[in-house]
Amino acid sequence: MDLGGLGFNKDEKWTGAHNRLDKMKKFSQNIGKVNSQNMKFKKSPTRKERSKRDKALEFALSIKKPKLKPSPERFAIEFEESRERNK
Repeated sequence: MDLGGLGFNKDEKWTGAHNRLDKMKKFSQNIGKVNSQNMKFKKSPTRKERSKRDKALEFALSIKKPKLKPSPERFAIEFEESRERNK
C-alpha cells in the first residue's frame, strides 16, 4: 500500500555535494594506504638515556617525607583557627 509522495529531489546541488564527498572519501582512503605503507619502513625511535635531572626527580619521589612534630606555637594557631570556625 503505497501512499505516494513527491519522492527525493535530486538536483544539481545534491549531485555536486555527493561527488565532492565521494572524492574526499577516496582521497582519505588513498592517504591512509600511503601512510600505512610509509609506517612499515620507519624505524622505531631509539631509547634515550635518562638525564641526571630525571634520575634525581625519581630518587626524590622515593624518599619518605618526615612527619611534623607538633609545636606549642602550631597548636595555639590551630586552636585559634578552630575557635573562629566554630563561632
